[in-house]
Amino acid sequence: MNSASYNLPQKADDARDNEGVIMADALRVCERVEDFEAYLRRNLSPSLGSRANFGVIDAHGGAASFEVGNQGYKRFDARDAGERYLLRTNYSVSGAAEQGAGYLRFDRAMQLFKLVPPGKLDHEFVLQVVARDLGSSLLPTPQQWKDLPAGTPVWLHANYTINRGLTASAMVVHGVRPGEDRRRATLWIILGEPVCSLAVPLWVSAGVPPAEL
Repeated sequence: MNSASYNLPQKADDARDNEGVIMADALRVCERVEDFEAYLRRNLSPSLGSRANFGVIDAHGGAASFEVGNQGYKRFDARDAGERYLLRTNYSVSGAAEQGAGYLRFDRAMQLFKLVPPGKLDHEFVLQVVARDLGSSLLPTPQQWKDLPAGTPVWLHANYTINRGLTASAMVVHGVRPGEDRRRATLWIILGEPVCSLAVPLWVSAGVPPAEL
């Protein structure tokens, strides 16, 4: 996966917006996280066209985030993080601290993930709680919608929430552990704004997705 980053360095004459090409190339030639890093090393140049965070997992236990500009990259491994997970939005922790975007959504995601006991994080939490969240790290949000008085309008400022009006979809790639059948890897997709849709599982071994998707 990738998310655009707005606080990594970029020169005026650098190529840009090639992240989709990078991901397509990586899926063709990479099997392990290390292969993706080798791919970056081979292709770093002003023509790479990257200013983004890439999330990479493999079927061998690897999970890492790469903050990639045309001139360099920084790798972060989930196994080295105290929480055993990595969170990113539209900025890079290795980039300029006071630039970019996505800080409020990052802060809110941090709040939500800290609610999960160690070792209990799963795809259901990400899909049901995080992807559909309308909370803010700055503004109070009703904790129990069902407790609100009937007929009383409630307004939410959703420009900077995780689920926003412009959120077109959400997905989780649920990988496998080393030694498990790779065919069990599952892509959960929510098509449309997450609070208005449901999660559907897809598998590569199924051949083609359902016509409805």
